[in-house]
Amino acid sequence: MSTAGPTRPAVRVTVAQLSASADHAANREVVSDAFRTAQQVHADLVVFPEYTSGFEPAGVGIAHAEPVDGPFVALLRARAAETGVAVIAGTTLPGTTLPAAADGVDAAGATPAAPDRAVNAVVAVDGTGELVGIYRKVHLYDAFGHRESDRLEPGPADAEPLVLDNLIPQIRPASQRQDLLPVYAFNAEGLWLPGPGGGKRSGSSKQLSRWQDLLTKMRGEGLILDETR
Repeated sequence: MSTAGPTRPAVRVTVAQLSASADHAANREVVSDAFRTAQQVHADLVVFPEYTSGFEPAGVGIAHAEPVDGPFVALLRARAAETGVAVIAGTTLPGTTLPAAADGVDAAGATPAAPDRAVNAVVAVDGTGELVGIYRKVHLYDAFGHRESDRLEPGPADAEPLVLDNLIPQIRPASQRQDLLPVYAFNAEGLWLPGPGGGKRSGSSKQLSRWQDLLTKMRGEGLILDETR
């Protein structure tokens, strides 16, 4: 009787370590180069970091947002189709929330008002160039003196995550991965357990001993923390 485990498909992943800038065109050139490298090493997937399309050290907001049919995602789709390499990449999309009292028009009442915040998003494109999913960051980082919510709006709380691992070599919605069990999610505002409608808030991140140990170490090293969060 064999005791060997099940044979699992191998997924070769190229992790693109890069420094995105405020120059969107230059960032797209770097992304193209990373696709070439991924193709040369026969990767199945290339992964890019948060804000690959455009980054500003002072904070990313609506100024760096591009529509999903804009030049950045168009490049991802074209290069994926050309190379056969799937891609997961961070980008910034326009939000949907209009400025207060805008009512959909500008001050003159003639031009549709634009959203005043962006969305921190991750897009997934398969090896044929098809856009297979978009995840919009739900829990924003409003902690330790930072307020992402000043520039970004959260994605829908009931958004379905995308999953890729070494068990199944395709990017799939979480609802199609019944073999996996979510445990919990947390940020500075609370602790969420999985459930209908995006999960149920069930406590505080203070319940997580390892996270609290990390915060204690940061305080001991003199890092400034916002103790109200």
